[in-house]
Amino acid sequence: MKRDMDLIRKILLVTEEKDSIYSPMPLEIEGYTALEILYHFNLLKEVGFITGQIMDAQPHVYTLKWEGHNFLDNARNETIWKKTKEFIKEKGDSASFQVVVELLKKFSLKHFEIE
Repeated sequence: MKRDMDLIRKILLVTEEKDSIYSPMPLEIEGYTALEILYHFNLLKEVGFITGQIMDAQPHVYTLKWEGHNFLDNARNETIWKKTKEFIKEKGDSASFQVVVELLKKFSLKHFEIE
């Protein structure tokens, strides 16, 4: 299965919105299959962006971790997110996660540049 950065971002946004550290929230995102969500949930846990567990064959998120907050702080702004995706598409339509993170940082810094 291909990694979907839009789904990664959506999972992080949903997790932040419904911070459920004491009561795990089942993860459902419109337009994505249960398998796609589970796969990306596991990727986010693997890199230490979220906490959660699988219950009844469904991912349940608890909360964002430090790096998840950092990524989302750069990716939350729709303009910055679109610029990053457009730049990647122009250069070849694919980039590693580390490159995406660095590009988000670059476009965020440029967005907040003081003249």
